[in-house]
Amino acid sequence: MKEKVLKTEKYISYVMFAIMLAGSFALIALGLFNHPTGDDYFYGVEAHRAFLETKNPLMLIKEAIEGAGFEYFYWQGTYSAMFFMFLPPNVVSEKLYKLVTLCVILIFTVCVFCFVRLMLKHLCGQEGKALKIHTRLIASAYVFFSLQSCDFLGESVYWYNGSMYYTCYYSLTLLFLGYIIAYIRDKERQSRRGWFVFLLIFAFFLAGGNYVSLLPCIIIMCLLSAYLLYKRSNCGKSVTIITAVMLTGFAISAIAPGNRIREAALFERSGFGSVAKSLLQGLSYLMGWTGIWWFIFLLVITPAFINILENIKSDFKFKYPIIFAMFAYGLFCSMGTPTFYAMNSSGPARVCAIVYYGFFLTTAMIYFYVLGWAYRKQKKGIYIAIAAAIMLIVISRFNIKYPNMISAIRSIASGEAAMYEEEYLERYKILTDESVRNAVLPAYKVTPDMLYVGDFQAETDTENNIKIAKYFGKDSVRVDYGY
Repeated sequence: MKEKVLKTEKYISYVMFAIMLAGSFALIALGLFNHPTGDDYFYGVEAHRAFLETKNPLMLIKEAIEGAGFEYFYWQGTYSAMFFMFLPPNVVSEKLYKLVTLCVILIFTVCVFCFVRLMLKHLCGQEGKALKIHTRLIASAYVFFSLQSCDFLGESVYWYNGSMYYTCYYSLTLLFLGYIIAYIRDKERQSRRGWFVFLLIFAFFLAGGNYVSLLPCIIIMCLLSAYLLYKRSNCGKSVTIITAVMLTGFAISAIAPGNRIREAALFERSGFGSVAKSLLQGLSYLMGWTGIWWFIFLLVITPAFINILENIKSDFKFKYPIIFAMFAYGLFCSMGTPTFYAMNSSGPARVCAIVYYGFFLTTAMIYFYVLGWAYRKQKKGIYIAIAAAIMLIVISRFNIKYPNMISAIRSIASGEAAMYEEEYLERYKILTDESVRNAVLPAYKVTPDMLYVGDFQAETDTENNIKIAKYFGKDSVRVDYGY
């Protein structure tokens, strides 16, 4: 019977994997019409000019290091992320920018698959065929529904600056946590010094990224360290050292002189108020994001969850579903605390995107724990839990929204994406014309939802336009908006 169930799940997992690939390919195809804008030019100007003059790739690294160092003292302390911010692909070639969407989706997908596999193997005792099938089903569903139902792909998948800083670091954080769990549960890994050194470097690298995905990671690492030390685990000290390195990196980032300058230009802030606001915002997210796509996601992964629970090789008892749900909710809400502290708001679209991905992950984990609790109580309990989930579907608001792959296909098929690219190339021709010293660019007439994330300003003396003029070797750049 178990083999028959597993065989059915195998077919479901392949179907889900194929759907995920189809959805990703559609988004990537739209990315072929993608072009740099805003901060891609702003931060890339020095590396671009240096590369044009020398054709030496090492100059790119030099300029990125110097740029990150400058930002540390004058604007932003996120040292590792700033390094990459100064290296958008357009500094080498505008054509390379078309690969941004492919790279971002690939990083997100690979990290999710690795995370799910490591969690199933080391926390649930999955192995062999079951591990492959359940990893493929759960990870494919998570990638597909997260990307296809997210309203913020423009800034989080198509725009290099936003996607690198947020989506890529969120993805790598999942990978890091998967490796940490594997390190804790696998004594063979603990015996290899290379793994410990790798995790130390990885922790310090992530600590230099965005705080939205970093804060929950730090909370998890601190709790894991405390628990392992309390249990006198063999890896307790090494995990604590890794946590200390991450906290050190976070401190280096947080105390950056540039942060003080940036904060002076923003709002007054309160640590307690930021936490309270993020907890309230979490409720708003729950009300707004528990829609039809979320429920379909849970239903798709339910067979895998049930099979895992029936064959789980773990000492988890699933005794405290309410406490776990409250903890997971708090962890999810912590993603919103940094932006409330820094900006007194939930943040821009690129921030909301990874919070949205975190919402899908957090609710899936709560759902798994509740199913585990019901299964441990009595086998009939699992059906009660499923019935409750179906009832939630009935009472939920069914705001039907086409998946983003449909929007991407429509944009390409209607010619909208091609028209946007044609307009961009017309502007690029002006920007690269050496006879033009003061570039006046026509405003975009076509602005595809996922490709267009902003434009240059109408005035020549704004900081962005000054940088863009320097990027293209012009005296000035502005956009003619007709006013």
